[in-house]
Amino acid sequence: MKADGKTPKQHIHALETLNRQLQEETRNRKQAEERITHLNAVLKAIRNVNQLIVREKRKERLIKKICQALTGTRGYYNCWMVLFDEKGDFDVAAQSGVGEKFAKLLEIFQRGDLVANIRKAIKTPGVCFTENPSKTCGDCPLSDQYAGKAALYVRLEHAGRIYGVLAVSLLPWAGANEQEQILLGEIADDIAFALHTMEVEQEKLFSEKAMRQTEAFQRSIIESSHDCIKVLDLDGNLLFMSKGGQKLMEIDDISPYLNQSWIEFWKGEDHAAALQAVAEAKKGRIGNFTGYCPTEKGTPKWWEIVISPILDSAGKIDRLLAISRDN
Repeated sequence: MKADGKTPKQHIHALETLNRQLQEETRNRKQAEERITHLNAVLKAIRNVNQLIVREKRKERLIKKICQALTGTRGYYNCWMVLFDEKGDFDVAAQSGVGEKFAKLLEIFQRGDLVANIRKAIKTPGVCFTENPSKTCGDCPLSDQYAGKAALYVRLEHAGRIYGVLAVSLLPWAGANEQEQILLGEIADDIAFALHTMEVEQEKLFSEKAMRQTEAFQRSIIESSHDCIKVLDLDGNLLFMSKGGQKLMEIDDISPYLNQSWIEFWKGEDHAAALQAVAEAKKGRIGNFTGYCPTEKGTPKWWEIVISPILDSAGKIDRLLAISRDN
């Protein structure tokens, strides 16, 4: 019996308890340090991803570099992404840290199939946590790479359009952490917005190209026409005359006539008829008349004129199209 009233056995038990408490505190402190280190790595990866989103303009390069960024900071063991087109079919994929077996996963995507966790991620808002993919993802050729690791899957969605799925592997305690899932969700939102922006820009480029081609086609038709084709503003001022029209009118330099009243070309009764035809076109109808107007060099010519409205993108009458045929 000791002076404190405890037996040696009790002292040993107390020391063992204190030692366990110290070990537990050390483990907790070590785990806290690991969590801080990991979250800092993820935050660094987010910064890298945001820089890539600003810089990269091609989705193939973007998703490849994002995968590299998310594993390069050692925030995740591996990372891969699969993207779909507007119809939901496989488009393109990228990976980092997965290795040669990713080719087997690509074969599944290319034949139009999806592994279970990808199907789940597509249907589920937010981040999907899988604690032990090596046991629960039997249909995935990458499952054996997840031994001792967990996985997070999140769909890439913006404005109701699902662009694909992002998947990462990490330690189970990290995958179960709510803050970890929030951070990955934010990354997914940024990626989806970047893909949306790229899609919008691509559509814009296609539209502009199609418009240029259409305009070039229209110009070729106008310039090859044997009629005198003109564009007027709503006051009847001349904005444009085709090359063929200038030739018919024997005009060497069209510039003095531009922004001048086309109606003033017509005299007498023809002047009133031109006014009426313009007025009809401004109301959305077809105006027409037959009139006499000599060329710049005085050659007498009689014309059949048709004037029709030109609508803008909002469907409002913006200009007038006047076509004069040498009668």
